[in-house]
Amino acid sequence: MYAIIHPIEPFDASIGSEIKFTWRGNQIYKVRCIVKNNESGTTVYDHTESTMKQSYTIPANSGLVNGVYYVVYITVLDVNNNESDLQDIGTPFYCFSKPIFNLSISDGEIIQTSAYKVGLNYSQSQGESLDSYSFTLYTYQKTVLSSSGDIYNTSDMSYVVSGLENAKQYYLRATGKTLHGITLDTGFILITVSYTIAQVFNTLELNNKPESGAIEIKSNIVSAIGLSEKDVIYIGDEYADLRDNSVTFNEGFEVKGDFTKIFVFYEPERNKSIISFGDGDRLKVDIYYRKGKYADSNGEKAYFELVANSCGTNYVRNSGYVNIPNSNYQQFALLVNRQGGYYDLEVVLISTVIRYSANADGSNMTEARQPDSQYVGVGYMPKDAYEHENLLLNTEYKIIGSSGTPNYFSIPTELTKVITNNELSLTQTAEATARRQCIQTILRNSSGINIASSAEILIPSSTNLYTQSSYYVRCTDSKGSFTDIAQVMLNTIERDKWVLVKASGVTRLGSEKLGASLAFDMKAVGTIKIRKQKLELGTVSTEYTPAPSDWVSDPNNYTWKPL
Repeated sequence: MYAIIHPIEPFDASIGSEIKFTWRGNQIYKVRCIVKNNESGTTVYDHTESTMKQSYTIPANSGLVNGVYYVVYITVLDVNNNESDLQDIGTPFYCFSKPIFNLSISDGEIIQTSAYKVGLNYSQSQGESLDSYSFTLYTYQKTVLSSSGDIYNTSDMSYVVSGLENAKQYYLRATGKTLHGITLDTGFILITVSYTIAQVFNTLELNNKPESGAIEIKSNIVSAIGLSEKDVIYIGDEYADLRDNSVTFNEGFEVKGDFTKIFVFYEPERNKSIISFGDGDRLKVDIYYRKGKYADSNGEKAYFELVANSCGTNYVRNSGYVNIPNSNYQQFALLVNRQGGYYDLEVVLISTVIRYSANADGSNMTEARQPDSQYVGVGYMPKDAYEHENLLLNTEYKIIGSSGTPNYFSIPTELTKVITNNELSLTQTAEATARRQCIQTILRNSSGINIASSAEILIPSSTNLYTQSSYYVRCTDSKGSFTDIAQVMLNTIERDKWVLVKASGVTRLGSEKLGASLAFDMKAVGTIKIRKQKLELGTVSTEYTPAPSDWVSDPNNYTWKPL
């Protein structure tokens, strides 16, 4: 009885490989592996290892040489050292060094077109030929979108991926096999798409017209031209400003049957129809933008209302609530689905941010592309940054201006400040009897709203704080009256370490200002440090994120690529 050796894929002799086999005899206690040079018949490897597995691992640097054809024999030994029969014919295999197999595009690269020609690089030191390969395009969730199928032509190893949508991410992957069966895989290569105008690819239909000696070419492209009320103003080469305008498609575009459409826009006007369509006679559909405080909305929210009038009967559908966008770096993505004459609406906020710069580091970046723009940056704002907006600006304590004063800070002259690594150190330089305050403010004309506050504070043990020193949110009205909420007593904080403090409260005044205030009094010279301050709507403090406008203005949050 002998072991049946499974087929062996070529492997790199400097790495080694596992040889698998099937054995139906007594329990295995040892496995012997014999490797011979196929051409000369010389034994180049003969070792036995103790194992009960139906496999044998040829180690790295076993003496095998890349570029050589070998045959292998396997025997097994039982507990009494009885050895099985040797195979009459050994199982052949090749040793080759690992091939180079990669795409012409790098992981994380930005593609500035809707159709891209990607190349494939292959080489192998011992001249092992590439037999076949294929390209596959995936969604960001790694669902297959398209595939080239197996390609055997190795003279032009390229493939055009088309239909790429602007401001989306995809994965590209190539796989293949060599002539002697080496499996090849580039892995998933992430790409980001950013372009202004899409390239359109269409299959052409050719018809011979023998009676006229001509070739008829059909593309089956229908032209759909939108007519605007006024001249259209474009924003950053990506959006059309339709707030006081509209575009109507009367030809080359029809609404019938089941469909799914996605519309991307920002800053719609409240209670106005932003999308309208119909079939001209029996059906008219309008989609309105609504926002406000509702009984079940947990604060001010936005939603979309679809009103379909079919033969004089109104049908209304609402989307779910969504947070109101902070600014034009957040957009609504509205999905309209019609099936069997019934509609569904879904809306989400998206936060892909694109900026342009003349410099590789993104300095002096602009929202719109300029004549001197040499680089494009793509940033993806973290979900927490816009879902749990930090109302405090410049919480990373960047020094601005010649005076070096941090933006949005009011610091009494009795205190000295030092900013290092996004930490603000405040030092009392002389004994004082009054409370001192460092205040950040943001305009917010509202009362009766839930506010959550958080920060990390470090108080050295040598610092002698005023008994009632605290960290709190101060609400101030137009007359200068104020009330303090969400108070944390600083003397309760453990010393000589960074401590995260959290509190919440409800605004009590018709406030014009909400400020996170640090108030304390040092009986002697001392220092207190603060970082990662956050003020947000709601009752629960969330993990620190910078204000969305701060995030957008930082070029380090973008990946910069040459245009």
